[in-house]
Amino acid sequence: MTADPLPEPEPHLSLVPDSSDLPADHPGGVTQDDGVGGDQATPEGQRAREAQPLSALRGPVLLDPFLGLLAETVSDLEDARKGLANRYRQLTRVGPDKDGKHRGLGLSPDDPEVGIVGELVTAIGGARGDGSGGIEHAAVLKLQKRMRKHPLWDAWGAQQRGVGEKTLARLLAAIGDPYWNERDDRPRIVSELWAYCGLHVVHPTGQHDRDPHVSHAGGVAPKRRRGAVANWSSTARMRVYLIAEACLKLGGPYAGVYRAAREKYEDAVHTVDCAQCGSKGKSKAAGTPLNPAHQHARAMRILMKEILRDLWVASRDLHEAGA
Repeated sequence: MTADPLPEPEPHLSLVPDSSDLPADHPGGVTQDDGVGGDQATPEGQRAREAQPLSALRGPVLLDPFLGLLAETVSDLEDARKGLANRYRQLTRVGPDKDGKHRGLGLSPDDPEVGIVGELVTAIGGARGDGSGGIEHAAVLKLQKRMRKHPLWDAWGAQQRGVGEKTLARLLAAIGDPYWNERDDRPRIVSELWAYCGLHVVHPTGQHDRDPHVSHAGGVAPKRRRGAVANWSSTARMRVYLIAEACLKLGGPYAGVYRAAREKYEDAVHTVDCAQCGSKGKSKAAGTPLNPAHQHARAMRILMKEILRDLWVASRDLHEAGA
């Protein structure tokens, strides 16, 4: 399997010029910033930086282009269903919105034109219009069936509480082969996978954690900026975040990773001014404690990196085993 999965089109922020959101264009030489999951001092972190064994399969052997196509189809149907449902609500809504403005047209559901939109919502999203039936549900079943045939499902996904066929398939569609850097035609280190999913650190100077001479102190998570192109995928970050949320909700080992991270940041303070913890356009000053929401965000970041590290390890093992 050598073709790229279909990437999700979206606006990007630029950390480096003329970059791409394709799985093949992952950045190289990124160092870790949180010291959790694959640190250079740990065996897994060391193996992440070792040269590829001669016995490992070369190329993106875990990339399934048809899995990517099915994942994109599910996303397209999901977007279509949500858009039509919003239009149906606008057609039938009566009374003012929360801001006092009247945007609904107040038409009857029995109106023939309104009924056409309602029928389309049902056809795509099922009788309840929520994706639990109809064409969207059929596409999800096909995606899940394809995912169960992927080597990473038996090797890793099936054993993880909170990781489902649909969510893992959509993550793989966004990142490609977790172990292979297609652009450079070589294995990639785990921190490259973290960086592609937006889990690297950007520094106020404009430098980022790809530069080994830059300290991680004072770094912040990357953000999208209008009119700029990023070298990381917001789609991939969203997919791994949703998996992390599900793992946290259902408990198990990954929930323990989150709890340990929350304890770690309980007494943490800001190293730079923080707009996230501020209010009314005023940033919270460096040296002040992180608020609970910021502590949660940092803990989720660590959990996401741990999940990606384990997925990377499973992918590396499959390469070395000749999957």
